[in-house]
Amino acid sequence: MQDPTAKVDMWALGIILYQLLTLKHPFDRNDYAQTIVSIKDLAPQPLPEDISAETKQIVMMLLDKNPLTRPDADTLLHTEEVQKHIRLLISKIREGDTKMAYEIKMQFLPGKLIYLHL
Repeated sequence: MQDPTAKVDMWALGIILYQLLTLKHPFDRNDYAQTIVSIKDLAPQPLPEDISAETKQIVMMLLDKNPLTRPDADTLLHTEEVQKHIRLLISKIREGDTKMAYEIKMQFLPGKLIYLHL
């Protein structure tokens, strides 16, 4: 049996990614009680249309209410979308693109920069 804490961490990662993409909480409602019900029983609010389908799928997988079907870190790191960006980062670093080593504009974060301190 997998460590339940790790699955909660993946759910928390889904919350963080959702907030980075939207600047909103995925289960935010009018008041505290409604927010708690939303977290427990409802699907997250839809992601904006300008977010790629692949990114939406990853975020929604991470926010899956069922921890048994939620991906673990290894599964997430091996998704094609994540692997694509890892390969891009590695190739830019190998090419000596020092700017790319510090700033990466990822396709699934339109108009936003991710700063990596390598």
